[in-house]
Amino acid sequence: SWGGAFPKAEIVGLDLSPYMLAVASVSDQGVEGSERRTWVHGKGEDTKYSDATFDIVSLAFVIHECPENATAALMKEAHRVLKPGGTFVMTDNNPQSPVIQKLPPALFTLMKSTEPHSNEYYTIDVQQMLTNAGFENVHQEQTDPRHRTVCGSKKM
Repeated sequence: SWGGAFPKAEIVGLDLSPYMLAVASVSDQGVEGSERRTWVHGKGEDTKYSDATFDIVSLAFVIHECPENATAALMKEAHRVLKPGGTFVMTDNNPQSPVIQKLPPALFTLMKSTEPHSNEYYTIDVQQMLTNAGFENVHQEQTDPRHRTVCGSKKM
């Protein structure tokens, strides 16, 4: 966990869903380091945090849920709230993975029925979007057979 790897870190979890925040809060009760974690209801595209607030901005399985314009806004906001030298990291489905590429059409259609923005997600160039938002050292790593992690840093 982040708390174990960074025992002095203050961590903010921001989500648009009050339900998911309630789940996070309840799940976090009594867990070591929970006093350093704050759960905040808000939009990732407009966090209301000051410029250069965070060392790391991490998105886990968020981007495939968003239309392209919201994805671009998320990246722009992440760049704004990161401190110089800060890191952006996202993990999500990898459209280029052989597992995703070989999905039977019926299964892919079924998956899209619950993921309305997947057509957009599977066609955008996330690395280019990060570069356009001002990030440098942008790169992608295959996390597992279906997922990728994309990172970038804010210039010092």
